[in-house]
Amino acid sequence: MENKILEFSLPFASIEETIFRSVSSYLLGQFFIHKKGGKPDIELNGLKETYGNIEKINDAMARRIRSADRRDANVNAVVILDVFAKFIPISIGNCLKNVSHLY
Repeated sequence: MENKILEFSLPFASIEETIFRSVSSYLLGQFFIHKKGGKPDIELNGLKETYGNIEKINDAMARRIRSADRRDANVNAVVILDVFAKFIPISIGNCLKNVSHLY
């Protein structure tokens, strides 16, 4: 199953908003995997792996931009996105604890 998490990303979202949407979307996908007889990943390991892949993509993009244009602003935009992507897997547990009272 192709991962669709990024199709619904929003610009300028907070960490909490991003984690809520990412985890919700990921778990919805796991529900459909379960309905088709597959084994769902409720530990969110695949989500963390997805963000690891995003980090690799951001790193490659920053290198390509840096080789084409030496100005810092262009590379900094990708670096900022990458910091955000690095922070999400670390923050998932804490952010989920913060919203657990809603459920």
